[in-house]
Amino acid sequence: SRAAACSTSNFAVSAQDCSPQGLGAYTGETSPDMLTALGIKYTVVGHSERRSIQGESDSLIASKCKYAQEQGLTVIGCIGELLEERQAEKTMEVCQRQLSAYAKEMKSWDQFVLAYEPVWAIGTVSNFLFF
Repeated sequence: SRAAACSTSNFAVSAQDCSPQGLGAYTGETSPDMLTALGIKYTVVGHSERRSIQGESDSLIASKCKYAQEQGLTVIGCIGELLEERQAEKTMEVCQRQLSAYAKEMKSWDQFVLAYEPVWAIGTVSNFLFF
């Protein structure tokens, strides 16, 4: 597989998301079990689009992190605030809440990469001018 080929190089393959449960009748979901069977070693969880468009809560995202780590994956956990939260000076409060949810459920910090993703900055170069 391509994932296996990457394991002998300086590149790694990551999933964009995973489900919080194992194998079963979960149409449209990708379980961490499936990812590890394919040789995938990383998965992203908590991406802002999953939070905002799919309505994923901190609790659900933390459970994805927990199960993924239990299956041997390293989790790339996203945190970040919306523009309204930044303007209300709640950046630290939001990020701390999101990170605390991960910390309550995760198996190991050794299997965790933190990705700060300020939602207000995604896809809009002009917003960086006001950083």
